[in-house]
Amino acid sequence: MTGSAHTIGPALEVVGCKHIVYGSDCGVACNSDETILANRAAMLKLSCLTPEQVQFIGRNALNLFPRAAERLAAANRAVPQAL
Repeated sequence: MTGSAHTIGPALEVVGCKHIVYGSDCGVACNSDETILANRAAMLKLSCLTPEQVQFIGRNALNLFPRAAERLAAANRAVPQAL
């Protein structure tokens, strides 16, 4: 489902943000870097979502894929934090 107010808004009302997982079609032939960035930017600007909900939804897939979450956490620990 496309990340627009017409799709995300009703989903948010019916199931709440704990049951919404953001995904994209990155890597399929019909997408380009420009369309991927435009879709992401549109999702980040949805007026039906608070910044906290956007962040939660963006990370919600990690609950479904715990090994991916572990790899991401390990990679984040390996990168020195900016001062």
